[in-house]
Amino acid sequence: MPESHIDLDVREPDAETPGRRRPLIFAAVGLLLAGSVACGLARRPPEEPETAHLVEAAPLWTAAVDEALGEPHVASFSEETVLVTAQRGLVAYDRATGAVKWQRRLEELIASPYDGELNRDAAARVATVVGDAVVLDAQWALEAGCSDYLVLDLATGAVRFALKPGDDAQWFQGRVTSGGIVSVDCDRDVCVTSAHDLADGSVRWALTHAAGTQMAWPARYPAWEHHAPGGRIQPDVAAVGDEPSYLLFVDPERTAHVEAVDIATGELAGEWTTDVDTASNYVVVGGAVLDARPGRVRRIDPVDGGELWRIDTFREDSLLSTDGVLLAGGKLLDSAEDGTRTRWIDLADGTAGPAYAAEHPVVLRSGVGVVSDAAGVTGVDLLTGTTLWHTAVRPGPWETFRERDAFADDDTLVLVGRLGAEQRATRWIYTVDLATGHVRGFGGATAVGHDGGQALTSSFPWERPTEYTVRLVEVG
Repeated sequence: MPESHIDLDVREPDAETPGRRRPLIFAAVGLLLAGSVACGLARRPPEEPETAHLVEAAPLWTAAVDEALGEPHVASFSEETVLVTAQRGLVAYDRATGAVKWQRRLEELIASPYDGELNRDAAARVATVVGDAVVLDAQWALEAGCSDYLVLDLATGAVRFALKPGDDAQWFQGRVTSGGIVSVDCDRDVCVTSAHDLADGSVRWALTHAAGTQMAWPARYPAWEHHAPGGRIQPDVAAVGDEPSYLLFVDPERTAHVEAVDIATGELAGEWTTDVDTASNYVVVGGAVLDARPGRVRRIDPVDGGELWRIDTFREDSLLSTDGVLLAGGKLLDSAEDGTRTRWIDLADGTAGPAYAAEHPVVLRSGVGVVSDAAGVTGVDLLTGTTLWHTAVRPGPWETFRERDAFADDDTLVLVGRLGAEQRATRWIYTVDLATGHVRGFGGATAVGHDGGQALTSSFPWERPTEYTVRLVEVG
């Protein structure tokens, strides 16, 4: 039987440490936010949109970024700490003062496809803040042979433990949840699913299944909003649903026997037999277990697999394919492939809202969708399709708002703007009030993260391209 290895007080491996490397596949799914206007000078400040107010907000604090760490990419927040993932490592700042708590270089752990430096998308996947812990996921951009998970203390940066596959493992994967790490370690005969406490890596529960048993995983990179670094809108996981309450195990050798396991306790919540032999039909959103097939979706009871509701969908293929599951406020988005019909399905009872025509929106947890075209950015009520507001945020020529540069909470959308050519641009941050569409602009920086009305911004140093500073600014 395979066993995962827990190593306490792990040292950073040497750069020469060999390790098996897994292919990294990054899908780019989602809406491109774009806008443009007539030509202008590349380094002049943008013309102010009609609804915008450009302000110079005094920062709460300003701090330097060690040159060895490179460009700051994304930030995660706790009440006391701001954790920045940069090109070559991590740095933790005191949220109140900006003092550096600790920093850690990672370039010797970064897998070869990145040549020792993380890009912005990879940086958003590597480090996840959960409570008072930082989980480094080696399966995204670090050398998997070093350790598949490395867990640090958020306050001090000290290593708590490393989670590695067993010596005979042929397949090893995991997911980070609010309760810890759930891992699956398989050899030729059996797979062991274990839940590990983030304090010390101890096993809270473990289950054994025959090799070949499939599991309906939570989405690979945070599909539930509270894990998204700094409220970042994910470009390749179009989902903002609640963290799943169950794991589903499908055994095709037992006539597609399904077990629903409570993810918190590891206890069997229910079991049933289904007519499919794959777990890919299922997704779990909070306590709701959904079974999606081409042209229809249904919710089933996790105790016995009984059908709670069923509805035919506008989408001809499965709602779980390609774009993932678009969710906001307990609703499931059902949208035809050509964008001519869109509606929301209530997960509680399967009732559908009115249909309307809409382009594929960026879905925010608040129930607001964001769409854009050359005329600007528009907010849409995703339940009715009603336009809530429109703002002509068009800072300058060659301007593109990209999802990887966007952040949101229930009240505010933060977008990074650029004026001029990509590599010689004056960068601006625009905040949009999701209720009114009111815009404010903050000049001279790029956004790294957003939380609780505060944004962490980074300088864009043309003259000294290795000398970055970060600022914490009130933008609410």
